[in-house]
Amino acid sequence: RVERQKGPTGEPEAHEVRHARAILWAAVLCSLGWAQPLPHGMQAGARAVAAGAAGTPIAATPRAAGTMSAAVFGTMSAEARRRAQLDYLVAEGVFTDEQQREFVEAQPAFLRLDFHAAYEDERYVLMVKPFDVRLDLGHDGVRNFALELTAADWLANGRGLAKLRFCHQLDAATSGLLLAAKDKAAAAAAGRLFELRRARKQYLALVFGHVPAGTHALVDAPIGPVEGSAFLQAPLPLTEGGKAAQTAVRVLKHGTLALRGLHHSKPASLLLLEPKSGRRHQLRVHCQGIGHPIVGDGTYAKDWDSYRLFLHARRLRLSPLPVAAGELDAVAECVDFDEALDGAVDVEPLPTAAEGGDGWIPTPGS
Repeated sequence: RVERQKGPTGEPEAHEVRHARAILWAAVLCSLGWAQPLPHGMQAGARAVAAGAAGTPIAATPRAAGTMSAAVFGTMSAEARRRAQLDYLVAEGVFTDEQQREFVEAQPAFLRLDFHAAYEDERYVLMVKPFDVRLDLGHDGVRNFALELTAADWLANGRGLAKLRFCHQLDAATSGLLLAAKDKAAAAAAGRLFELRRARKQYLALVFGHVPAGTHALVDAPIGPVEGSAFLQAPLPLTEGGKAAQTAVRVLKHGTLALRGLHHSKPASLLLLEPKSGRRHQLRVHCQGIGHPIVGDGTYAKDWDSYRLFLHARRLRLSPLPVAAGELDAVAECVDFDEALDGAVDVEPLPTAAEGGDGWIPTPGS
C-alpha cells in the first residue's frame, strides 16, 4: 500500500519518498557531528535521494569551491535554506509537519543563516561561518540536501574565490571565525602557525548548570576515541592511548536558559574557552568531563531539543602573518548566546584594558 501525505511543496508525497527523506536527514545529522555515521548502505540511499531532492540531479563535484551555481546561490533566501533542512525531518517517525511548525515557533533563531567577512585583504578572507554549515562537500562532493550551502559555496559565489584554501578546520555544528587563503603561499604561512600551535583561538560556550568560578581554570585531561567508534571521543589516559589535551576556562556569566522547550529556565553558564591543543571534539569532551556539557550537543549532552550547538569560535590571532599589520587578530561576537541566557550575572569578567587585560584568559597566577 502506498500512503500519501503532503510533502514540503504541498503536493502529495509517497510513503516511500518520505521514508527515504528520513534516511537522508539522518545523514545530515551525521555530517553535522550530531550522530554517529550511518551504515554504508543507508548513506548511499541518502545520497541518491539528495541527488534528486529538487527535481534536478546534483552531480558529484571535486573538493573545491564553486560547486553551487550562482543562480541557485543568489535566489534562495537564508530562511528557505533552513526550512529545506527542516523539511527532511518531515517524514514518518522522525519529524511531523506540526512538530516542525512548533519547533520554528519556539526557536525561530534556527532560521538564521548569516555569512559575513570579519576581515579581508588581497590574500585572506576571515569569514564568520553560521552553525550547521559544512566547510565544503567533502571527498565525495555530494550535498546532504539539495539546498545545502557550504562555506566553500559562500566564498566562491559571495566573494569570488575561484580556488579554495581553508587554513584550518571548524566543525560543521560550530559557528564562528574561519580563515581562507587566496593563494598557496598565504595558505602555507597561516598553516604553519596552526601546525606549530602558534595560533591562538578563543571560543564561547553555553553550558548546562552554574560552573563555580575558578574551579576549572585549566582542564588538563587526555582525550582519545571511544573503543569501537571512529566518531566519539572521551577522556582517555595517556597510558591507554589518549592524547594530551588542555583547555583554559573562564566563567563569564551565570543565568538561566531562555530557549523555549525542554530546557527552558534551567541554570546555565557562559564560558570562555581557549584550547591549548587541538584534539577532535576537545572542548565538547572537556565541558562534559567537568559535568557541564554544552547546550545543544546531541552527542555529549543528549540535548536534541535546542536548535543549535552553542559553541562559537569567537577570536583568532595569528602572528606573524603576511598582512598589513603583521598579524591578524579578530573577534566575532554571536547574538545567539546573549538571547539564549536570561538574567545573566557577571561571574569572572575578563580584566579590562585599564586593568591590564588583553581580552585573553589570564594565565593562572598572573
